[in-house]
Amino acid sequence: MKYIIMPVFKRISLLIFLVFFSVQFSYSQGGLKSFFNKFNFKESKTSKDIAVNQMLIDVKELVSSKYSGRRLGTEGYKDLTFFIERKMQHLGLVRYGTIGYRTPFKYPIGRRLGYDTKFYINGKSLFIGKDVIPLPFSAAKDVDGFLIPGINEPYSPWTLPLPQKSYTEDNLITYLKSSIINAQSRGASTLYFYDKSGSIDFSKFKFKNDINEDQEISIPVWIISQSAWEENFKNVNSIMNITSAPRYGTVYGEGFNVVGLIDNKAEKTVVLFTNFDQVDEEAIQGASFNASSVALLFQVADILKGNDYKKYNYAIAAFSGSSIGNAGAKAFLSVPGIKEKIAYSIAINGLGNIDLNNNIFVNGIGSGTVFKTSFLQLSDTLFVPKVGQELPVGKEFKVFLENQIPTLSLSSKFDTYDIKKDNLASINFIGLAKSVNYITNLINSINKEIEDVRYNSPNLVIKDEDIRIKRPLVISEKPNIQTQIINNKPTVEVSESKQIVISKNNFKNTNNHYIRKVNTPSGDKTNDVKGMQSQGVSNATLSSTTNIVTDIIGLGVNELDTQEGGAVIQSVLTDSKASQLGLVVGDTVLQIGSFPIFNAKNYLITLRKYKEGERAYYKVKKANGSTIFLDVEF
Repeated sequence: MKYIIMPVFKRISLLIFLVFFSVQFSYSQGGLKSFFNKFNFKESKTSKDIAVNQMLIDVKELVSSKYSGRRLGTEGYKDLTFFIERKMQHLGLVRYGTIGYRTPFKYPIGRRLGYDTKFYINGKSLFIGKDVIPLPFSAAKDVDGFLIPGINEPYSPWTLPLPQKSYTEDNLITYLKSSIINAQSRGASTLYFYDKSGSIDFSKFKFKNDINEDQEISIPVWIISQSAWEENFKNVNSIMNITSAPRYGTVYGEGFNVVGLIDNKAEKTVVLFTNFDQVDEEAIQGASFNASSVALLFQVADILKGNDYKKYNYAIAAFSGSSIGNAGAKAFLSVPGIKEKIAYSIAINGLGNIDLNNNIFVNGIGSGTVFKTSFLQLSDTLFVPKVGQELPVGKEFKVFLENQIPTLSLSSKFDTYDIKKDNLASINFIGLAKSVNYITNLINSINKEIEDVRYNSPNLVIKDEDIRIKRPLVISEKPNIQTQIINNKPTVEVSESKQIVISKNNFKNTNNHYIRKVNTPSGDKTNDVKGMQSQGVSNATLSSTTNIVTDIIGLGVNELDTQEGGAVIQSVLTDSKASQLGLVVGDTVLQIGSFPIFNAKNYLITLRKYKEGERAYYKVKKANGSTIFLDVEF
């Protein structure tokens, strides 16, 4: 018997060991941990917390010193484009460039001296770079004329001694510019500085390729070496024939746009864009100005993949070259046929420093036919849209307007912006997470308009009051709208969020999204505040039933509750759909479909996006700390 039992015991022990080892290994690799999270064995964070944490990670990466300050043309800049590509790939975006997600573009960075540059004196050729040097910041004009060394008259070539300085390539224009400007103002057609004392070693003056022409200097300027001057000019008192022909070729740098596509097989595409390279040499990190905008677009892209946004495709574009005439944006729109495919576009700039009053500044409202009404529908959200406030840089949205594309620009206020303090600590990550929800809600509102966006005159005057409702209206409810009766009288005062819903009337029948509970009538079979307290929900999350609004599935929330972290359920109607789904007082709604829920008011606003008969998944945090997903039909 023992010979049978022992092998069985050993087998069981070995099996237990293998299971334990695999559990430990899987958990260390994140596999089992992910499994536990999936089935709610561990408390999950809210959608907003996840967004904040992810944007913090992304911005911290974007401002890392290994990317050379994100300056155009540096090796760090090139490495950064690969990071953005990896993020887009991780988000599941389709490649929308000529090389993966990247599309290169050329931009001029300076001038290079051409091999066909010439200098002749009485028919004798002087060596370029040894006897004479043309200054690359001067005009490139051919001169064929006569001169007498030391005799300077209007409309003729001039010769001047080179001032005694210690010259380098970097300080040459600084030391010589005043003399050049003076000579050209007195009529010099060209200017030849001669090195009287041999202070310049021509072999050290190779001149960088990124030196550009100085627009104030309109004549060509040369330097003649000491030996060439003494041999060909110094002791000559007669008229000399001189021919100088400086030749320069433009030197180009390579920049990149990084673009990913959410492909819904739609005819038109919405472009959401920002600038990703550093645009100011004085900036410490540029974290708030554009690094935060890139991180924000990643979060927006993740939401736009949801089923609520299938009307259009979405191009998530990170442009560069804003500081050199918006080269990236211009290159993007120069692709043949691309402008005709764009439904509308939204520029995101500097939303990292949203103020505590939740002000968001908007340009371009007049450029699209439905923009104004779409903002009105969002007027009861957390953000307060304000017209105007242009950015000091990063104006790619103007390039889109110039191409007659309906374009909005969203930014935070910049009149007190201090670029030297634009670092990671300056970012309002909570405001940034809220703006993700605002932007996706705005897109959803625009997309649900019956007509497509058409280009309008961007000069149309729009005022603050045109895009937001400042005061709630008081309206009487029609008899066919379901109401709560108190003392046999219908309620008259209606919340602002309810008014907008009534006017929009997304439902096919006359039922409203919400029922206003002004009080709890005797005999009503809802869970009440007392019931909530019995379940251990803190008083901070509870409220008087005066402010409770019950939605179409029988779930009640406090419309005045601004506490962040989701919408806390304040009541559940007996025998309602919410009750059948197992929702109870104290549960918290974290997400509906692809929309994160920040608070109760945000929950009520999000409900307006759905019509009767539509379905959406609810992400709910239960009172016991677990998180569940529910399939809800409205």
